[in-house]
Amino acid sequence: MFSSSVSKAASKKYLRNSELYDDILRDNVKYYEALAVWKTQEYSVGEVERAVKKLGRDSDEITYITNGYKAFLENGDIRLQ
Repeated sequence: MFSSSVSKAASKKYLRNSELYDDILRDNVKYYEALAVWKTQEYSVGEVERAVKKLGRDSDEITYITNGYKAFLENGDIRLQ
């Protein structure tokens, strides 16, 4: 789905774009896309969590995103709520 040609600058938008978090919380395709980009760029769960916190997301959103990313890293599969 994503190749190594995804630029680091482009992938950073998945960490720093507040609108994208709104999208991934509503749209399962965007959610999986973000998880795949983060994994491709080898972002740690901690990096993702810090980025989400910096954007002022609430604790439920942070937990949802980080738990989903952990599951995706472990087995490439997550259950969407």
